[in-house]
Amino acid sequence: MLLRNIIKSPWAFALILPISVALLSNSNGRATQANEGNTGAPGDNAPNNRTCQTCHGSNIQLTNQISVKNTNGEDVNEFTPGETYTVTVSLSSTGNPSTYGFQLVSEYDNGDAVNSFASPSANAKIVALANGRQYVEQNGSSTSNEFTVEWTAPANPEGKVTFYSGAVATNGNSMSSGDGAALASLSVNAPSVSNKDVNLLEGIRLYPNPSTDFIILDGMTEATNYSIFDINGKVLQAGLLSTGSVEVNIQELPAGNYFLHMNTENKSFSTKFTKN
Repeated sequence: MLLRNIIKSPWAFALILPISVALLSNSNGRATQANEGNTGAPGDNAPNNRTCQTCHGSNIQLTNQISVKNTNGEDVNEFTPGETYTVTVSLSSTGNPSTYGFQLVSEYDNGDAVNSFASPSANAKIVALANGRQYVEQNGSSTSNEFTVEWTAPANPEGKVTFYSGAVATNGNSMSSGDGAALASLSVNAPSVSNKDVNLLEGIRLYPNPSTDFIILDGMTEATNYSIFDINGKVLQAGLLSTGSVEVNIQELPAGNYFLHMNTENKSFSTKFTKN
């Protein structure tokens, strides 16, 4: 009887209505509605590290899975700088959810977002927060449990990239109760020099090593592409080498150890050198 009287009172409707509207508006996504990242990623800005799991119940058992595929549809665990991949967030659940939602972000270990998403599926959209971080999230309530977006690997990577996703499956009652939520993450490595050693380019000599301002590559018989990586796999310098004895300027590099990777159409060669 008391509950019935409260619901009949005018001020109760005034209180319930904004709460219901706020919950319904989250169907547009937390980045859109609240300028928040809720994926569980280190760089998220939600208060008190809030994620989808914080607010949504556990009645629906939800599984959240991220995949990164190349243009041949193959899963990758290492990206090629500048290449474009398809990232898919796939959700599966028990019961019969009414709608699904998600957020996705890509970032380095230091929390810096990579911000290179494009061409989301019809049920997804890309949202840039006020702090400059880019998220992908549902484009309104989605009855589909799969979301895709294109992602372009950074041309000069700062290390591996990790994708973080927070997702929900809702029962359609416009409340957070009775729903399900799940977090997921997937790391894709930056290119490493060691696993790109296909064949040795014979007859090429690098000197001096250690060096200060220049390294010399002697014995070049054909035009060759080169890249210089730091020990974390970040490309710091790249270009095309001519034939003969070639001088490479390394004056701008900080002192430390580096990898030089060279490749022609059919062969590749990597070696380590030190800059004093």
